[in-house]
Amino acid sequence: MSTIVGKIVLKVQETHPDMAAEVIARALALISGAVLLFIGLIRFGFIVEFIPLTAIGAFMTGSAISIAAGQVPNLMGIKGINTRQEAYLVIIDTLKGLPDTKLDAAMGLSCLFGLYAVRMFCSYMGNRYPNKKKMWFFISTLRMAFMTILYILVSYLANRNIKKASDAKFKILGKVPSGESRRTFEQRVEADRPSHRLPAPRRPPHRHRGPLSHRRRHSHRHPRAHHRAYCYL
Repeated sequence: MSTIVGKIVLKVQETHPDMAAEVIARALALISGAVLLFIGLIRFGFIVEFIPLTAIGAFMTGSAISIAAGQVPNLMGIKGINTRQEAYLVIIDTLKGLPDTKLDAAMGLSCLFGLYAVRMFCSYMGNRYPNKKKMWFFISTLRMAFMTILYILVSYLANRNIKKASDAKFKILGKVPSGESRRTFEQRVEADRPSHRLPAPRRPPHRHRGPLSHRRRHSHRHPRAHHRAYCYL
């Protein structure tokens, strides 16, 4: 699905280069949601039952091949390949660029084989020791986290003395930009605030209260003072 959205975004930007990619993706999501809502309202959900499984399998297989072909250049450290084009063109360009393979391949391939090795080992141990099968299942599930932490440590030891991400021995993520600062956020909110403001509510004029009204108010609050006021009158 992400591949289809990416191709649609690129196709739209060819004719409308001023449109941002996220705007196009949001519009596409809104249109898709509206279509699904319409199908649900008219009670046409039964048409899903007639979708052939072979078509779904072919679509999923094609998507997997396309995604895998697009990731191989990054895995091997090959630059200058447009991974948004058709899958067969990506594969051809990757084969042509194999002589330009860099140290990234050692990191990528070793991590890939390590993931499958841990999976096969955990599956073997789970079958051999059925009473601990759940433990090995959770270890196999967390293998991605373990390998990520391991290769972060390897990357730190190899590139700890560099100052720029472009000088790294293999391609790394680099500096992640921080979020919007509080001052910038307040400035943007102030700029979006409408310039016209409602006038402040006017306070009613203060009325002068005489001694009698003061005694009545005072006597209303204090019953004993009210009784004394009657005695004086």
